[in-house]
Amino acid sequence: HIEAIAIDPDGNILVGGEFDNFNGRPCGGLVRLTSAGELDTAFTDRLGAGADSPVLSIALQSDGRILVGGEFTAFQGYAAGHIVRIK
Repeated sequence: HIEAIAIDPDGNILVGGEFDNFNGRPCGGLVRLTSAGELDTAFTDRLGAGADSPVLSIALQSDGRILVGGEFTAFQGYAAGHIVRIK
């Protein structure tokens, strides 16, 4: 289920939550949809395994980076203390 949504300056929609696939594609709790609602596969592929537990919050920074927080202790296979910063 969905826990967090954010819209970036380009109109893309970031969706975080407790899910490990989107339309049958692995995603690890975080996906980006285009402004038309289609899955941004390049973003999803770049994240790889994503989070190992639910994503609960998403914040956009002025430099274009994304802060993601949640119950996870690993993100993209690396140790993460419940928060990561991604581009």
